[in-house]
Amino acid sequence: MAYSSTIKKLLLIFAVGATLAACQSSLLQKPLVNLDKELQQCFDLSLEFEQQVDTDGVNNAAVTAISSLPFLATNRFHSALASDAKTSRQVDAWVQMSVDLGVEFRRWENTNLATPWPDTQLAQLNSCSQMFASLDRYYPLRETLASEHLSPKDNYSSLPQWLGLYPLLRPIFKSRINKLHREEKRWFTETENFDTPLVYGLVDQTTAAPYGLEEWFEQSYHTSELGLPKLDDSQLAMLFELHAPQFEINTQTDGDKLGMPAFADSDPAIDISKAVTYTLPSYTRFDGRNLLQLNYVVWFPQRGPVRPLDLFAGKIDSLIWRVTLDEKGKALLYDSVHSCGCYHKVFLANEKLKPRLRPLSEEPANIIAITQLDTRQGLRLVVTSNEHFVVGIEPRQPIADFNYTMADYSALYSLPRSTGRASWFGPTGIIKGSERLERFTLWPTGIESVGAMRQWGTHAIGFVDRQHFDDPSLFDNYLISD
Repeated sequence: MAYSSTIKKLLLIFAVGATLAACQSSLLQKPLVNLDKELQQCFDLSLEFEQQVDTDGVNNAAVTAISSLPFLATNRFHSALASDAKTSRQVDAWVQMSVDLGVEFRRWENTNLATPWPDTQLAQLNSCSQMFASLDRYYPLRETLASEHLSPKDNYSSLPQWLGLYPLLRPIFKSRINKLHREEKRWFTETENFDTPLVYGLVDQTTAAPYGLEEWFEQSYHTSELGLPKLDDSQLAMLFELHAPQFEINTQTDGDKLGMPAFADSDPAIDISKAVTYTLPSYTRFDGRNLLQLNYVVWFPQRGPVRPLDLFAGKIDSLIWRVTLDEKGKALLYDSVHSCGCYHKVFLANEKLKPRLRPLSEEPANIIAITQLDTRQGLRLVVTSNEHFVVGIEPRQPIADFNYTMADYSALYSLPRSTGRASWFGPTGIIKGSERLERFTLWPTGIESVGAMRQWGTHAIGFVDRQHFDDPSLFDNYLISD
């Protein structure tokens, strides 16, 4: 009887899984809107471009083209922001963001095509998106688009989850994650005395907040139709410099040295002759507010094996450090994750932030308070050798062993190689050659190539719930503000 009951449960799991997989597939295929002659020509032109991008395999996975109007693009934050587009000015502002995303990422994809489109043809495609965003006759379509609740493709696949009996494995994953979190918190209570520490820092770094910082944010929120702190490039540059962390790394081998992504022939590699930190601004939504985030990404040549069959070892390793600023431009919280989407940790820098007693997600969160630190003077991250775990956070010091430079993360979207140019990331965001053996044991999570390094916007960070590093609701799931 018990055996029969188990078989019935497994059959039900497979049936529900197949249904959900089919639903997910259909949700990604949005129906076409009614297009006039001009928009139809734009649609055909953009579809031609998308097909060439697919054929050459140079898709940029950081955004998702809107299938009904593929000259527009969206990402997780932009999609969530649609709920704020109530008035005509807000709808137009939201659509303009979609235009800007499409223009930016189309430019990178075009650069990497085997035969790039000429500037005139690309400009024609860009003018299509601007025409849709600005002409009065298209406003009803813009309003419809903003109300469709578009969802970018997530980085989980339902089919492997159900084939791998994922619902039965979730309690095991949860237990292992909680055990890891206890270990990580223990590391933070111990003092690390590294044998060979090397400190990387930004040269001639300022410690004083820019003059008029609060006014910058107040003005940007006031002028934004959608309540976004959109700062200009010079203001962002000053903030990135102010909050740039130092990295104190226990350096046992060259694999622990910071470097610069490059191609060795046609294969991604890390050049350790120059240390570069890549920066990327982003937004999140917390406690009903849209907040600015500063992302810092560093790269290591490898995570070496520590045993004959090491599931976690492989070429290329990476750490992301993120600073979330409050509405006045001050640090509210920090979090870190590896570029595989692994080892996510949240650091609370404001005493008003508290963990929820009952989180809104079943995915365990590793939350550590650092309110005892004066974050205004900057931070130094203490990083282990090989695994490159963040095991401590200290005040920033005036002296470093090596200087790093900062570069825009988008530089990785098109790098020179032996033949032409290419993105450092594959069409699904994964870095070729960075795969780990753990992908063969954790495939039931539904995450493609678990452990591999990947591009911004594709970091699946949940093993228990579907969750991404750029989820706009990520912090709302776990934190409240007094």
